Amino acid sequence: MATNRNFHFNCDNPKKNFSFPFSFFRRLLRVTPLDLMNAATKIQASFRGHMARKQAEKQSKNDSEITKEMEKLQSKVNSTYSFSVVT
Repeated sequence: MATNRNFHFNCDNPKKNFSFPFSFFRRLLRVTPLDLMNAATKIQASFRGHMARKQAEKQSKNDSEITKEMEKLQSKVNSTYSFSVVT
């Protein structure tokens, strides 16, 4: 299905303004719908990876804060109660 879409390039000088039909660029680049789908898939995968790394970093910060808090509580318990093993 052919369309009449054009890409327009405007300059300060009206004599240098020109446009190319969309089909010209498609032939020039030889881009197929499968190529476009593959490119979109790669972009989506990289973005999802970015978001996963961001979430993992946030989770690791929360885990380290929880670990520090647990260590503080454990040290308070150990200083308050002394345990000795009697044999």
